[in-house]
Amino acid sequence: MAFAAARTYQCISPSSPTVPAGVWSHVADKTWQVRPTWWPFVSAFVVRRPYAPPTLLTVAAETALLLENTNWRPGVALSWSGAAMSCPSHMSRFLTESLGLCIAIESASVYGWHPLRAILDADRLSNASPLYVASGSRPDFIVQTSSGWHGIEARGRGSTGPVGSGRPVAVQKSKLEGMHNWSLKVAKHSSIATPPSWSMSWAWITDAGTSIDHFDPGEPVALSADHEQAIWREMSAVASTLAEVDDPRVRRVDALDRRVSVVSRPIQENYGNGRPAWLTVASWSERMTDSELRERFGSADAPGTEASRELLGDLDLAAIGAFMATAITDRPPLENELPTLLQTVVARTMDLGDELGPTDELR
Repeated sequence: MAFAAARTYQCISPSSPTVPAGVWSHVADKTWQVRPTWWPFVSAFVVRRPYAPPTLLTVAAETALLLENTNWRPGVALSWSGAAMSCPSHMSRFLTESLGLCIAIESASVYGWHPLRAILDADRLSNASPLYVASGSRPDFIVQTSSGWHGIEARGRGSTGPVGSGRPVAVQKSKLEGMHNWSLKVAKHSSIATPPSWSMSWAWITDAGTSIDHFDPGEPVALSADHEQAIWREMSAVASTLAEVDDPRVRRVDALDRRVSVVSRPIQENYGNGRPAWLTVASWSERMTDSELRERFGSADAPGTEASRELLGDLDLAAIGAFMATAITDRPPLENELPTLLQTVVARTMDLGDELGPTDELR
């Protein structure tokens, strides 16, 4: 995992921690680990597509484009590669905004989110959702945490410019006020007792490294079981489109007791200057519950664990979500290796699943 420097600011308000009174206090300097295997989640679940739903091919292509234009290897500062620095402006804007979203996923983990929990594009919510706001500012995505639901605004800028003594700068104040107004509008829903929390991750990305301003004013809000079920149905619909695309380049394998669709794509970091790797993205439309995961893959002795670890080598290990697994390997997995690879992914994720607690089963 690459790393980025993060500075956290909290709002000072005597009445409510969710009210941006315009006075922010610097409270911590931290280092965030950045996990490229989480990036396909952004492409699949957080990016609005007005003309067609996402497919495994588009998810892999968008993730590969970011990987090819950034220095993302473990132990290095997340930064642009030389190829990205020579991109035309329209391409550099796409890369910067996309990487800003991927970095914001790391801020979600600060609040206890991981890929076993839900992640929602705020622009794709149905008007029946209590988190839906018809007009005005909305966060880029909303995540499920152990404490409730949390909205996150993501921004990426291809320059150096973290806030200084006059923090926050005017453009940041405008976004902070917009998120505050979104929270107040959501709180008008009959099932929401208090304004939901939100935060903003503002990433400054250069060829020398990445700095993050993390603005954090509040605590998550709880939703009813019915509303949470509706959210999972919404995610299932997206996952189904990923798994069902009819394209000869997408392989189908039987794994995880599900019919799994898989696509692999080569990644040549820095266009030949780094070690080559392969990005593999797998998707299935049926969601596995936490208890199913524990029963089948809940120990290090899961079938094929050692074989898959050998396949993964020393590159980035995979991350798994409710309907998606990704891995960066030193060679493309063979079709008969894919079930074993996915089993290892699930077994590894059980370390994260323990954070859910014995009664907090994912429905």
